[in-house]
Amino acid sequence: MSVTYTFGPPGTWFFESPSMWRMRNLPPGLNQLFAGPSCEVAHSVELAFGENGSYVFAYKNKNGMNSITANNIPPSLHAFLFAKSPQGRLIRDIANLEVTLGPNGSYFATDLKSSAWANLPVEMERYLQSIRNAQGQLTQSFRCVQLGINGNYMAITMQHGGCWDVSSYPALDQLLTGVKLAAGNQGGMFKSIKYVWLDSHDTRPQEGHWMVFDSSNNSQGEVPDDALQDCEAIMNSIPTLVTTPTSTSNVGPSPSQNPGSPSSVLNSGMQLTNGVANLANIANGGSGSGGGADSGVGGVFYDQLQQFDWSSLQAVALAAIQ
Repeated sequence: MSVTYTFGPPGTWFFESPSMWRMRNLPPGLNQLFAGPSCEVAHSVELAFGENGSYVFAYKNKNGMNSITANNIPPSLHAFLFAKSPQGRLIRDIANLEVTLGPNGSYFATDLKSSAWANLPVEMERYLQSIRNAQGQLTQSFRCVQLGINGNYMAITMQHGGCWDVSSYPALDQLLTGVKLAAGNQGGMFKSIKYVWLDSHDTRPQEGHWMVFDSSNNSQGEVPDDALQDCEAIMNSIPTLVTTPTSTSNVGPSPSQNPGSPSSVLNSGMQLTNGVANLANIANGGSGSGGGADSGVGGVFYDQLQQFDWSSLQAVALAAIQ
């Protein structure tokens, strides 16, 4: 199912469900792809907005072909995404492409076969190094990677583990703490979450915008007020498996937040109860051991098939906090 909640610079977003798009202030190069009867896009595969007008957009066109376009991205990322075989064909598997663009030229890109990254937060870099083999290749693939504000990040592996620091997204941090508690030490912590989106352009210093899409096709998050109507339209167009989407609007920043950057809280099925996410029928049957740091800051979740070493996790958590 193609569902996307992608945040760009202030006033820019792209939201998608299987039946509709909602977008605003896309860069000219992207706008023309969606223009009128000549629209080339059948559905998006990946869209990431970066700094200084940069973006990567992968999509399936009306002819059923996968395409990719990009603007002003780091040369090393461009070389990775547009690498060609001796026969002149793109090497990357566009249909499985995952790209995130963060502050200060940071990025992570993968097509489930190969990965490339640069300038990542220290704790995320440490996690990636811990899952590399002797040849330097990652031993796990990622189905969700996001870079956010203030060095925050979210990464989920195909085995439903991963690493995260979403301390600048307090409500999301609370939700993930609940998910971790519900999973215990059974592994597969993020099995109930399909995807997480972080706004890396947020001007609010302490509380970023975000969205989560779960395994019951429910959505939850915090979006700018001017994006609320578009986001609700997308949420209400997605067939849910548990509840009918509802939303709570006009929930803005507290007095300590930037009054010029109001946000709205959206909820369509995932509820927070006493700080613990109450997700219906959470399945924690993923194979392998797992665990997480006590604090959401620099939280690390290991999903390798091995005996879990709590002392190593504590060392990572302490290093991340210092």
